[in-house]
Amino acid sequence: MKKALILLIYFISGTSLNAQNLDSLWNVWQNQDLADTARLEAIGKLAFPGMVFSNPDSAFKLAEMQYTFAKKIGNKKYMANALNIQGVSFGMKGNNPRALDYFLQVKKIREEIGDKEGLSNLLNNIARVYDSNHEYNKSLAIYIESLDLLEEIGNEEGKLNSLINLGFNYASRREIDSALRALQDAYKIAIKYDNQRGIFDAMAGIGYCYELTNDLDTALEYYLKSLALSKKVGPESSIVQMLYSVGSLYQRLNNSKQAIDYCKEALKRAKRVTSLIPQKKACLCLYNAYRDLDKYQTALKYHEEVLRLNDSIFNNENTKEVTRLEMQYEFDKQQAAEKAEQDKKDALAAAKLHRQEIIRNTLIVGLLITLFFATLLFKQRNKIIYQKEQVETAHEETQKQKEAVEIAHQEIRDSINYAKRIQNAILPPKKLIKEILPENFILYKPKDVVAGDFYWLEQKDGKILFAAADCTGHGVPGAMVSVVCNNGLNRSVREYDLTEPGEILDKTQEIVIQEFEKSEEEVKDGMDISLCTLNTKTMSLQWSGANNPIWIINKNRTSWPESSVLFNNMEGGTEIKPNRQAIGKVDDPQPFTTHQIELQKGDTIYLFTDGFQDQFGGEKGKKFKPANFKKLLLSIQSEEMDKQKEIIDLAFEEWRGNLEQIDDVCVIGVRI
Repeated sequence: MKKALILLIYFISGTSLNAQNLDSLWNVWQNQDLADTARLEAIGKLAFPGMVFSNPDSAFKLAEMQYTFAKKIGNKKYMANALNIQGVSFGMKGNNPRALDYFLQVKKIREEIGDKEGLSNLLNNIARVYDSNHEYNKSLAIYIESLDLLEEIGNEEGKLNSLINLGFNYASRREIDSALRALQDAYKIAIKYDNQRGIFDAMAGIGYCYELTNDLDTALEYYLKSLALSKKVGPESSIVQMLYSVGSLYQRLNNSKQAIDYCKEALKRAKRVTSLIPQKKACLCLYNAYRDLDKYQTALKYHEEVLRLNDSIFNNENTKEVTRLEMQYEFDKQQAAEKAEQDKKDALAAAKLHRQEIIRNTLIVGLLITLFFATLLFKQRNKIIYQKEQVETAHEETQKQKEAVEIAHQEIRDSINYAKRIQNAILPPKKLIKEILPENFILYKPKDVVAGDFYWLEQKDGKILFAAADCTGHGVPGAMVSVVCNNGLNRSVREYDLTEPGEILDKTQEIVIQEFEKSEEEVKDGMDISLCTLNTKTMSLQWSGANNPIWIINKNRTSWPESSVLFNNMEGGTEIKPNRQAIGKVDDPQPFTTHQIELQKGDTIYLFTDGFQDQFGGEKGKKFKPANFKKLLLSIQSEEMDKQKEIIDLAFEEWRGNLEQIDDVCVIGVRI
């Protein structure tokens, strides 16, 4: 399993092309009437990813053709691309010294032409070479360098592959907490940019972490999710890999029949893309599975197929070629070392001869030499004095810069603190909330100084409107979105005189989209929310939700609204599902549904964002999850609302332990 996942990340962007696509690319390359860059791009795709994963030697030859043509027309970008493909081809064959040699040539060219984005991708290739040699400290430093470079050029989505590779690096070092953090950060970026490939690669990595900790059920859960998504978006090579990973894990779980089903499909697909290494892995898994079922004749068939594929992958001619290249590489290094040694001997001989000439002429030029050294010492003295002055000047400049940085940091802190004051100003005062809703609590725990979560309260026409909202992001970006969304809610009620929750959310969505459309850039940020309109005189509640539900608990109540779902079939609580769309720009927007709920004395209403349930913690570093949150709320129904807040807050902190809080938390409880 470990080898399979290392192969998965080695060239994570690689996909295979079908024969029709390969023919089309070759025709473009041969068409001399087309633009040079179009021809170079075509042969580059033909080599990588077209050939490199199934026939790395052919990919190497194609890259040689690309390099020769790019060098002829002076295009350094495609020269670097060709050298990179040649390095990848050696990496696919396990020849790490040659792979690294080519990658270092690419690094020199991309640094020369200032291709920082290409350089960040190359750093991942170099780091993977060290990963395959188990030199994890070296590769870790390079992955971090790649992330710093992407941060410098402002390419957030580009961090995705680096974070996934970094996660696998930490996993290989058995630093599971660090691995999970990196992979979860990658997952967030993939979700933000709707990068489906990144989503299932990150989930596969998280599953691998759980497999390393022998939490095989959780690992299987992530693998199956990753497989389902890979089947939707491809490429075929990733589907094959995930099918094998699921099958291999089922074998570890002693479920040989399931292992056989998944590995057979993996083998079938691997044959379709003529990918030999995955075929070998699937056959090996099938051999073990049939052997465990005591079906030795079938197991023997797959064992023979493993041997045949192994011979195809590592045939004698390939072995001889790899050996020849390695010997040539070592010979070149030896020649360079011998030349350096000879140059050193020549230099020593020349120095000896020079000393003899100096001794022979000492009596003649002694005075001149004395004068020369006196002059040299004088100049050296002046140079030292000058350097001392320069050092002192530089020190003063450094102090000034340090003071400027400290001032800038203080200004940033002051600005964020002021932003917190502004955000606090838009939140309803807790004294007012207590007057309007005497039996309530609000647990509000921003991840940073300012938050993307907020709570909201209004009174209109004798009705009480209140909500818990979660805006995209946290910290300063989330707080900025929360101001826009809070304003949308206020305008919907105050300016448009709306009190029905579904209508309020429809109008808020319209206002938020109008605000974001003023930007020249496309803004996909928005808000999840759970919104109530309470009429205390009629004991009725109207509710609507965007991605966030409402929970109502009363252990003495015997009936619930038909649209609700009992908490895991346990008596005492009900849940009403929200509309599955956010407040903001979405494809095919639908009107938000308003649910009518007749309340009874003793009902307790809970609104919340996802920060509490998604927090990692406990002994295994897992999420808290909705089921545990429901059990917690059911267990504290006999307590007063203020006491409930204390218990919920303490439960959150004990679960989190020493782990970082990953998101803002907002929980509202109101007892009727």
